[in-house]
Amino acid sequence: MISLRFVPVVSVVSVAAAFGFAGCGETTIDNGKLQDKIKTGVTEQTGAKVKSVDCPSDVKAEKGKTFTCDITAANGQTGKITVTQSDSDGNVTWKITTVN
Repeated sequence: MISLRFVPVVSVVSVAAAFGFAGCGETTIDNGKLQDKIKTGVTEQTGAKVKSVDCPSDVKAEKGKTFTCDITAANGQTGKITVTQSDSDGNVTWKITTVN
């Protein structure tokens, strides 16, 4: 059985929802797109099948800010993903930081 593990490679993805709903003219992170990118990236990098990824909604795109997403593998194993915003345009990096 393949399980989640710490991934030393940081994945870079663009997940902006330009002029999202967080406020007038603000760019927000598209959490649905981010969740899909993380799910695919974890499977590609670890071989683990991912059941779900849950990231907060309405996160304002702001360079240097971080937030955490929860991940659950198909085998029930859980973990945390730390997402760091690379810029204010919705580009982020992510990595698995906790595996339970």
